Amino acid sequence: MPFSIDMIVDQVAAQFGQSPLKSTIENTLKASLNQKQGEFEALQTALQNGELTQEEFQIEIEREKALLTAEMETLKIIAKAEVQKIVNQVFQAITSQLK
Repeated sequence: MPFSIDMIVDQVAAQFGQSPLKSTIENTLKASLNQKQGEFEALQTALQNGELTQEEFQIEIEREKALLTAEMETLKIIAKAEVQKIVNQVFQAITSQLK
């Protein structure tokens, strides 16, 4: 079965239901995984051709997982900063209205 980034992203995004972050997460995942698609296909081919053992394959998958986790953590930090900026602006507006 061919490796499909879109199918994976759709499956993951479906788990977020009506979350306001769904499209952001979906876009980030799609961009990141599309960049790595060639690497995943090369790993699959190497495993199928016996160039990698199952253990080596698993190590490479775990490495890719750690990289994606770091990218998603970066998104979390950016989102937190944006939320803080919005909250600050809201309370700045409230304060100026109450004076």
